[in-house]
Amino acid sequence: MHFTIRQARPNEKDAVLRVYYAGWRAAYKDLIPKDALTDQAIRPHIALNPERSWVAVVDEAIVGTVQFGPNPEDPDGVAEIRTLYLLQEYWGTGIGKKLMQFARSWLASRGYTRAYLWMFTENKRAAGFYQRLGFSDTGESETYTIGERRYEGSKWEAPLQPVPPHHTGPHPFWADPHISESMLRAHLDPETDRASRKPATIRRTVRWLAEQYPAVKSVLDLGCGPGLYTNEWQQAGLQVTGIDLSSRSITYAQAQNPHVDYRVGNYLDLAEENAYDLITLIYFDYGVLSPKDRAILIQRIYRALKPGGAFVLDVLHQNYRLHFFEGVQTPDMGDFFTKDKHTVSKTSLYYPETKNLLEQYDIRTDTETKSWYVWNTLFTQKSIRTELAPFSEVEYFADLTGTPYDTDGTDFAVIAQKR
Repeated sequence: MHFTIRQARPNEKDAVLRVYYAGWRAAYKDLIPKDALTDQAIRPHIALNPERSWVAVVDEAIVGTVQFGPNPEDPDGVAEIRTLYLLQEYWGTGIGKKLMQFARSWLASRGYTRAYLWMFTENKRAAGFYQRLGFSDTGESETYTIGERRYEGSKWEAPLQPVPPHHTGPHPFWADPHISESMLRAHLDPETDRASRKPATIRRTVRWLAEQYPAVKSVLDLGCGPGLYTNEWQQAGLQVTGIDLSSRSITYAQAQNPHVDYRVGNYLDLAEENAYDLITLIYFDYGVLSPKDRAILIQRIYRALKPGGAFVLDVLHQNYRLHFFEGVQTPDMGDFFTKDKHTVSKTSLYYPETKNLLEQYDIRTDTETKSWYVWNTLFTQKSIRTELAPFSEVEYFADLTGTPYDTDGTDFAVIAQKR
């Protein structure tokens, strides 16, 4: 079943309330008298906060909701999962579990370390659900009055643990044989820019950089993939080197152009000195790296450049945050991850403190579940200039074809020149 989890919109209050009412009646029909399950009776017990409400959507209809966030009396690092309701016909589909998992992941990405919730002590079905998701009864209780009857509520709590920024897990994306084949196909598809920019843009980039640096004789392309940029540089008569982690991409590139010096390896291990006039790292690869690895890379690139040489890269701008979807999706990605029968769940999160974006793909087959983590980092001119401190001059552009810098853009290009 395909569904989406996203933040509720201001005009969806009535639709969210309908899920609350139906969810209450389904969840508590054996606990609360029927006359206390009308919309009018339920409404006083609902503290709806649209800014903290997230919804599950199936075929454009809201079928579930979760509300969470800190309360004024909560200690630092602690937040409440206020409500979780799902239309009964969607029980057992995994949507309720995903709503709860997303709530915890979102809170963890914002620095919260514990989440708690209150539930009717008699609600054994809910207790089993929360226990399977890692919650435990704290022993604290309170009393609710609904209609003419009093009910006991229990407080349950769970620790929150974020995926650490730039964590790749036990399965590096580029090392999987099937995914590396899928990535190569994506790189070579001229109709899409999912993995590489389209051929016309690549040619414009190489032409523009050649105009900016007419004296360039040697180019190093970091993360060169199947050689789309390196081919253009070599055909322009330059001495070209390409480095990439994917042996599949390098094998393909070597077969296409044996005149380029292609190497399988990690560009963080770059050890040459004063060897290149131009070093490129294109399509936001710089932001994939951790701050520690970025610092190492800058040192090694600076050392590998000849005096007067330039480092060319592009990064995501802080403005990209406004366009970044945060939530859960279940996209149909064909056989990109595996040829086995499977489902894909994609969780997208923003980490405000570190300015990181995470897209986590959970691939579930009949025999296992694997998670793949795709990271990036948001920058401003100031933050990228700080990281490029060794370079004497830094210029900014809207893209790598020379378009003037746009303060409202979602990404930007950078050229840093060595003294």
